[in-house]
Amino acid sequence: MKKHIAVIIAIFSILGGACGFYDFLVDESLYRALGGVSLMLVGATLFIYAILAKKKSWLNKVIDLLIVLLVATSYIFLTSNYLLGAVFMFVASALVIAGHFIKCQKLKPIIFLSIAISLPTTLVLIFAKFYGFDSVLCQIANIIYMVAVSTVLAISIYRFYKKQSLSSVFGLVFGIIFYVLNFLIVLNRFSNLSRYYGYTITALYVVCIFIFALSKLYKKCCCSEKLGSCQNKEKTCFGSNKGIIKFSISMLLVVTFVLSSFVGTFNALNVAGPKVTKEQFISTYKKDLQIPIVEINTENNQLPKTKEEYLNCSFSITNCANPDHNFSVDMKESYGDSDSVGIRLRGNSTKLLKKQPFRIKFDKKKSVLGLEKNKSWVLLADHLDISYIKNFTAFNLAKGFDNLDFTPTPNHVALIINNQFKGLYLLCEQIDEKEGRANVEADFDASIDNDFPFLIEMDRNAHLEGVTGVDNFYVEDFYPVEIKYPESDERGKTATEDRVYDYIKEYVNAVFESLKTGEKVNTSFSSQPVGFNDLVDIDSLVDYYLVNEIMHSQDNAWGSIYLHKEKGGKLKFGPVWDFDWSMSNTFDGGYDVSDIESAKNLTLMKTSPIYSKFFSNEQNYGLLQTRFNQIKEQIINVANYLGEYKSSIEKVALLDSKMWHGITGELNYDYVRLYLLDRYSYMQDVFSLGYSQFIAQINQ
Repeated sequence: MKKHIAVIIAIFSILGGACGFYDFLVDESLYRALGGVSLMLVGATLFIYAILAKKKSWLNKVIDLLIVLLVATSYIFLTSNYLLGAVFMFVASALVIAGHFIKCQKLKPIIFLSIAISLPTTLVLIFAKFYGFDSVLCQIANIIYMVAVSTVLAISIYRFYKKQSLSSVFGLVFGIIFYVLNFLIVLNRFSNLSRYYGYTITALYVVCIFIFALSKLYKKCCCSEKLGSCQNKEKTCFGSNKGIIKFSISMLLVVTFVLSSFVGTFNALNVAGPKVTKEQFISTYKKDLQIPIVEINTENNQLPKTKEEYLNCSFSITNCANPDHNFSVDMKESYGDSDSVGIRLRGNSTKLLKKQPFRIKFDKKKSVLGLEKNKSWVLLADHLDISYIKNFTAFNLAKGFDNLDFTPTPNHVALIINNQFKGLYLLCEQIDEKEGRANVEADFDASIDNDFPFLIEMDRNAHLEGVTGVDNFYVEDFYPVEIKYPESDERGKTATEDRVYDYIKEYVNAVFESLKTGEKVNTSFSSQPVGFNDLVDIDSLVDYYLVNEIMHSQDNAWGSIYLHKEKGGKLKFGPVWDFDWSMSNTFDGGYDVSDIESAKNLTLMKTSPIYSKFFSNEQNYGLLQTRFNQIKEQIINVANYLGEYKSSIEKVALLDSKMWHGITGELNYDYVRLYLLDRYSYMQDVFSLGYSQFIAQINQ
């Protein structure tokens, strides 16, 4: 029976590991959930074994079950809610300690080992304010957390030292992995390597649970009659001088983890470098600074915590190339008062990163850097882009495509919040329906009109925004859609119907149904069947695709796809958005053969259900060829401009890189320019092919 249960545990653990690895490849949340569920099944299997084994202590059975379930649950929550996941992990750690203490009476050696292992980490965490930790409470919590986890490892070492059974060997391995796992989780909270730590943590979860289960399974079987006595087993495995071996291994483990605590903690925490005050930044950089300075001070020196609520603040922009663009808005008694300004977080996954993006909203429309007046503006952190110029490059590239109605105007600024330099940010317009933006806002009467304006975003996570059936809907075989304009309270809906929502949903579904089938479809808003070309501005689609493909924006295959429609007009693609993960997003400062090869690929043409379907038509491919030849010089112009622009942001970008990424030396800036030039050469060759040759190459 024990062998069968061991096989079941192994299968479920491998399933969790496979799902985690597949998540690494495709970044699908479904597989995270499957991985977590499989680990929960491990816990259930372990509980079944506890019952079958007829252990005397039901308390230990329950503790064992809860440990596994809590760790598995943490795995799921840590992907979306760090705080909740950390709580589960903390409780699991406490249960491990409680379970061991129930069985172990000799506490002095365990306390000694716990202090020895946790001391280096504790000392670093005490002085964590030098490394970017913002909360004293958070520091204290993590000190307690690491002491608790160190105690688990200390107990594992002590039990191994006292008795080298197969069970204690597994227990020791579990203690080591559990320590490393939690150590990474603590660092993950305060570093910028969350993506890579996430994959490591995923693998360690699976291994940790598997080893823990094995330690329980083999607790008694190591002393079975088949293996002989425990003493004979120890001699067989470890030799006759077991005392020397035990002492040597135990001390080696203690020394190793003391040293790794020092080295690992300092190296990882240095990822978030020392803070830079406003005075330090101004005194060092102001003289040669070629970009504006945005300074924000918030009420009670708080930082935004959510993307729903605005914090009352003041705002100023200085050091503009045109002095007329300098202006300031004082903090009012509360946000919403006349001429007030507020700040909140923006973005979905990006708001969870250490360097966060922000949205600024004025009570009255303001012109920022000479741009069209508006209330809403954004400060993009570009935290995942260590070149700092991918969004900047894409927006400048798109400015030369005249079939795109609106493209944000990118402006690099040095951001200071509450007298602390926060880094190099990209200030630009918020995508909305207003004049000077998507410009689709118009008067309509929901009760009598049959045609309405709208602004939508297609994204695989759009269903998470708002309420399905009110704020979003799904297009079969394509993506969820979020309605950005008009919002629910702007649509003139009644208690029984929402004609504007129904119109938008029907229009968009008709667009993609006709694209998918190649046939015209019947709709309630048209007396005649309508096809894709009847409903969509084709020129905007071609330009939109080209910008994203030139930038090798793989994310555009599934998200950040903006579309807008004026009242009485066709659906248009754009504005372009979200390029911080484009161009293969290398974190290596060099540009080598692998990067050149990466640039030789029409990724979107192959992976997007929109572009792959539309451009598989010979006539549409002809449109693409013609348009590329018309705009290809724009690629060269932008590449040349990047060469000139580098000096404008280099010093501030280097400071940002050191502060947020722990990277010193050369920027990854030139990577983008070289990648752009290689894209130009490759796409020029591809779009010179005849239709049949082009299709053959895409299908390779």
